Amino acid sequence: MEISTPPTPWHQITTRAVQNLLDARYPSTLSDVPLAVGDNGRRPDVIALELTREEILDRRLTIALPDMVKVAVEVISHDPDPRRDAIAVRRDRETKFAEYASVGIPEYWIVDEIPDDPRDATVEIFRLEAGRYRLASTAKLSDLTSRAGTPRIASATPPEATSEEL
Repeated sequence: MEISTPPTPWHQITTRAVQNLLDARYPSTLSDVPLAVGDNGRRPDVIALELTREEILDRRLTIALPDMVKVAVEVISHDPDPRRDAIAVRRDRETKFAEYASVGIPEYWIVDEIPDDPRDATVEIFRLEAGRYRLASTAKLSDLTSRAGTPRIASATPPEATSEEL
C-alpha cells in the first residue's frame, strides 16, 4: 500500500498553473484522473490529451488510457518527514518516470519546488525517444506562464528548438 503526502496549497496552486499552461496547447487537460499504467494505475496531477472535452464526455471516460495522453505531469509533494519525502520524490522521479515511458507517453513533466522561492517551481520536461525519456528542457514555471500568447513550451515547439529558445 502506498501512502501519499496530501497536497499542500502550494501543490494545488502549482498544479492549476501547469494545467492552465497546457490548456493553451491541447484540446483538453484533466487533473487527478486515473491512468491505466503500472500495477495499480496512477493519478497524475495533470494530463494533456488530444481528445476534445466533447469526446471525453461522449465516451464517458472514467479512466485515461496511455495512448490518449500526450503529456503527464507530476508535481512533487514534499513531506516534512525526510523518510516519507524521499519515498515521494523517488516515486515521481523513478517509478512513475519508468512507468510512463514504458507505456509510450510522449512527454513527462516533473514540477518541483524552488527551496528559496515558494512562489515558483522548476519544470523539467522529458521527451520520449527510443522508449526512454530524455531531458528536453528545464525552466521556471513563472517563465513559462508569463510569456504572451501561446506558451512556447517543449511540446509547442519544433523538435529542433533548443531549451534556450523555450
